[in-house]
Amino acid sequence: MMKKQRQRINGLFIIVLFFSCLRYGIGYDYLTYKDLILGVGDDYSLMAMEPIPKLLISFSHATHFQWFFIITSFLIYTPVFYVIKKKSSSPTLSLWIYIFFPLFFLESLSVVRNHVAFSFVFLSYYFFTEKKYVKTIIAFLIALGFHYSAIIALPIFLLHKFNIKKEFAIALVVVSLFSSAFVLSLVSSISSEIYVLEKFVSYAERSRGGGNLLAIIINIVMVYFFVMWNRLTRVNKANAAYLTFVCVGVAIWNFLGFDYTLRLRLSTYYLFFSLLLIPECRTVIKSKRHRFKPMVMSLCFIIFLLLFVVNIKSNLATHEQLSFLPYRLFFLEQ
Repeated sequence: MMKKQRQRINGLFIIVLFFSCLRYGIGYDYLTYKDLILGVGDDYSLMAMEPIPKLLISFSHATHFQWFFIITSFLIYTPVFYVIKKKSSSPTLSLWIYIFFPLFFLESLSVVRNHVAFSFVFLSYYFFTEKKYVKTIIAFLIALGFHYSAIIALPIFLLHKFNIKKEFAIALVVVSLFSSAFVLSLVSSISSEIYVLEKFVSYAERSRGGGNLLAIIINIVMVYFFVMWNRLTRVNKANAAYLTFVCVGVAIWNFLGFDYTLRLRLSTYYLFFSLLLIPECRTVIKSKRHRFKPMVMSLCFIIFLLLFVVNIKSNLATHEQLSFLPYRLFFLEQ
């Protein structure tokens, strides 16, 4: 990696980290976490929480509530930037997608525990491909210790060796597009005292929907991957695994169309690998390759801005508080 590129990546890391560490009230769950830390939140929510966040909440209660967000910011972004620097064929493009595509950075400001789990599963897989199995297990246990949903990412390590074929992938995505109602009915019929299954059923029972615009974008991107599938797998063996993971992520997103939060929390473990896969498309394009990177960057930025336009329009109609605007600093809110 060239010195200038390394400096750009380090600069992006510092900007993202400070933006997240110093925020106040940004993200849908920020104030909920703050209340839990200060001891005025729902006791049941705290008791049901995973062990590592509980420890962080106890530490922050004894010191300052912002420490929870500072520490989790380090835990979210450090693994992502580390893996991208090591594995991406275009780290700056991968990071641009991470920052401006709504599923990743923006959601990390809200779904804090989940995003620590996403990042550590991502890191765990990197260690797995490097045959560092002790680190693989430790990273995965940290992910599980932050959010129990990480259990759904276990098949990643099997799918690494047993990649799905293009024809099966297409069939899986097509079936998933029309199966959300069936999955909702199936999940609603589950009766279990296992905590993870209980949570899964509770999301199904409320079935709030949402995320349909993102569903369109994600499925269009998957169609593009289908077109590029053979060329991507020929140029780099790792791409076969990335294609498999992203395909599974898209299918999960479609299957769980009845609830936005559920589809986000479970599919993102797999969709994370699009950060490594999209830059690979540039390497197999025969003509106008130089246009690929600016085009993808522009599209991500437009989607990012559109999300804020939608949120602002909704705010004007309902007068509910915006989660991401205005940006505030925690040390000015004391």
